Amino acid sequence: CRPGWREHNNYCYMLVKHKASWGEANYLCKIMGANLASVKNAQENNFIASFVTKGPEGRLNIVWLGLTGIHKKGLLKWTDGSRVVYKNWAPGEPNN
Repeated sequence: CRPGWREHNNYCYMLVKHKASWGEANYLCKIMGANLASVKNAQENNFIASFVTKGPEGRLNIVWLGLTGIHKKGLLKWTDGSRVVYKNWAPGEPNN
């Protein structure tokens, strides 16, 4: 991974600590040649949860994930183009 990024299971992750809308965050990822994080299994879910709560940047209360299509019932996918398979949602989620 490039400097400032963290590797997990052959994927690179970065936290950007400035407020942005989902669209702005997605755009920033795209110009860096990346995608918002996709959560594809329990291990990745646990890594991301730990990364955003116990990382060197401190606890982040809100982060954007790469889930898209929530306004179209049944058409959920990740911004990397993959299908949503792992679903560990909190009650009432995902929502817009």
